[in-house]
Amino acid sequence: MQAAATRAATATMMDAVQARPSVNPLAARLHIREIQIVRLIGHGLGNREIAERLALSVQTVKWYNKSLFQKLNVANRAEALSVAKAGGLL
Repeated sequence: MQAAATRAATATMMDAVQARPSVNPLAARLHIREIQIVRLIGHGLGNREIAERLALSVQTVKWYNKSLFQKLNVANRAEALSVAKAGGLL
């Protein structure tokens, strides 16, 4: 009887694990700061404003931009926003 209860509990746990929502594949490739930065770019902020908002230096924001652009395979902010929007980040 106990074995049947254990199997039922295990089956319920497996159902719960399989029911988890999938992780956004684009977000999984990006650092949290890169996601924050692309969202702030989407709000029209420049590097200086992003740096102030996130308590970073402008150089650090530029570094994250470069990394973000490479990961998204884009050349500029407009393209990054387009990919981020298509990928469900915005």
